[in-house]
Amino acid sequence: NINCDFFGKSALAHAIGGYKMLRMMQRYEEAWKILSDRTHFNYCTFLTNIRYEPDEWKKEFYGDAQELMFDNIAKARYARRNEYNHSLVVNMTHSDHFELRLFAGTLDYEQLLTCFGIAEGLAITAKKRSIEWVEHVTWYELIETVLGNISNTLIADYAKQYCENKGVL
Repeated sequence: NINCDFFGKSALAHAIGGYKMLRMMQRYEEAWKILSDRTHFNYCTFLTNIRYEPDEWKKEFYGDAQELMFDNIAKARYARRNEYNHSLVVNMTHSDHFELRLFAGTLDYEQLLTCFGIAEGLAITAKKRSIEWVEHVTWYELIETVLGNISNTLIADYAKQYCENKGVL
């Protein structure tokens, strides 16, 4: 779990941070699935075909400002309140934290540390990088950035080795 306040105190900061993490996962769904070690994805969906329906929510956020209805802030707020959110790879339904549902449960020490490290690296990357960067980054640049943002060098080494073993680095 990642505390929403890591991204800032406002609901908008929470929504944008969660949205950036979700988009980093959605854009490279297949690579993340390889890393996940899950045998099925019934409770961890990527919803890469998520539709943003402005008619029902645009006035709540923008009033009559039609030109803003499809911007990234609106998408972030919509993703935060989407009814399918509870099973998204980044569950944003909780008021105080985001739940990363990517990884399968494990008792393996190194794999558990790797999961924590990748979660930390994703959160830091989402905080530091713009939505535009998230939408245009290559997989290899993304995973290198995520791994580079892991603060503990031992965990970063575990995570890098794990990614190499899985063939995604």
